[in-house]
Amino acid sequence: MWAVAVTPDGRQIVTGGEDGTARPWDRTSGQLQTTLTGHAGWVTAVAVTPDGRQIVTGGEDGTARLWDRTSGQLQTTLTGHAGWVTAVAVTPDGRQIVTGGEDGTARLWDRTSGQLQTTLTGHTDWGAGGGGHPRRPADRHRRRRRHRPAVGPHQRPTADHPDRPHRLGVGGGGHS
Repeated sequence: MWAVAVTPDGRQIVTGGEDGTARPWDRTSGQLQTTLTGHAGWVTAVAVTPDGRQIVTGGEDGTARLWDRTSGQLQTTLTGHAGWVTAVAVTPDGRQIVTGGEDGTARLWDRTSGQLQTTLTGHTDWGAGGGGHPRRPADRHRRRRRHRPAVGPHQRPTADHPDRPHRLGVGGGGHS
């Protein structure tokens, strides 16, 4: 499993995994509600719209997809990233979807039409640092160990990034 999100009403947890599916689950009973199938490869990111009616997924196939939460029907496919979609979010007003990709871009999409509105550039590709994509199994085992920086009281290294500490914190980003 690579991604999780909670619906705004707190009733469901949505997961995304290596099997190319996203799955909304009843938080209380643990019962699977439906299976969202359509990505060619891993589902690497999930989010839920503020009104709770739709689920957004991002995947290894370079697409983000918008699904009806109740029926599980695919409503829109957003294409444009060169490489994995590694992050998805929805603006607080629910009008736009934001995607981040392995290609170093963030893209802002109109939720209703699916039209690309803005592309933000400036981040370097995952591979630029020599570490490869942290979620690709082949890269994970080939990375060279570098000097591990000192880890402060509010930081911890992770298995996927043993050389880079990650800050611990609480916040709402609407993404996974």
